[in-house]
Amino acid sequence: MPKLFPFRATLPLAKADVFPLNNQPSLYIYYQLFGNNQCQKGFVALIDPLDSSCILQHEATFPDHVQSTIASLEKVNTQIQPTFGLYDDPSQLLEPIMDEIIQQKPHEWTDPKGVIHQLKPLTDPSKISLFQEVLSERKILLADGHHRLAASKHLSTHQAKSSSDHKSYHMMYLVNAFPRLKDIKPFHKMYKMNPENREGLWAELKASFNLSLLPSGPSLADLPKEGFYLLWGKEIYSLGYKAHSSEFPVVSTLLQIDKVIEGLKPSIINYAYTEDEVEFYDQLDNGQFDFGILFPALPLEEIISSSENGIILPPKSTNFYPKPAENSLHFALDGGLVANRN
Repeated sequence: MPKLFPFRATLPLAKADVFPLNNQPSLYIYYQLFGNNQCQKGFVALIDPLDSSCILQHEATFPDHVQSTIASLEKVNTQIQPTFGLYDDPSQLLEPIMDEIIQQKPHEWTDPKGVIHQLKPLTDPSKISLFQEVLSERKILLADGHHRLAASKHLSTHQAKSSSDHKSYHMMYLVNAFPRLKDIKPFHKMYKMNPENREGLWAELKASFNLSLLPSGPSLADLPKEGFYLLWGKEIYSLGYKAHSSEFPVVSTLLQIDKVIEGLKPSIINYAYTEDEVEFYDQLDNGQFDFGILFPALPLEEIISSSENGIILPPKSTNFYPKPAENSLHFALDGGLVANRN
């Protein structure tokens, strides 16, 4: 189970003058206000990235993206954005403490999407101990930041081989999954392919899916949100996986779609993904891509259960929102004071 470590964070220069941090090892209470009076409550702490037994990863990574993240981390030797993890605590033991701390004049800013971020250090050792105790009994689902965690693991493994005294740390924003929204937004995917291979795509899809051409006229907003859809030109087809898992119906369908696309990878000229349905439709409508897959929201419970069973989704399958902001906190790998490492 995860060990949490309070630490001394730093801030980007632009924020350091308006929100000075003390020098005490702290947990950092972090609230995000968004949408229709919604509030995501969490805190930032350090974990050991090499303690993989406590972290459930649900998405694969792009190898080249991991390598570029490693290069960036080696260059600056500083983590500039927490990864995003979820733990499950139906009793909500930590929320009253977080509410108390965040009311004490937090640093506050609004990002371009309108999300209000609030940040305040927690320095009380007895309260920090309660956070450590609660999380010691939980597993963490890695919601966002798979590439950053992979880069952190790589560097920590390399440094541990170089020095027996090396201690590994990774900055993570931790949120109780129990009170949050249970349906996770997807990314929709668009593809440009060699025209000669269209028949191959149809054959592969028909082997695994029941394809039903929908009547002309419905907009994306009119489509049932629980469905999978193939868009090709002006045509919209529903996709029904013939052999979907009754235990993981959404996850198994998503994986089979990815398997079909991977099998046709030599024919794929270009691809892209977006969380925005309007952008998805516009890019297909103007001919930038030949076809696209519109995905439904993924049930959080299904993501957690499939992860516990070792099932890994393709990269960019889920869009947990809101995410911790880049440059909200920094952790210097060679100079960030860490407390209570045993």
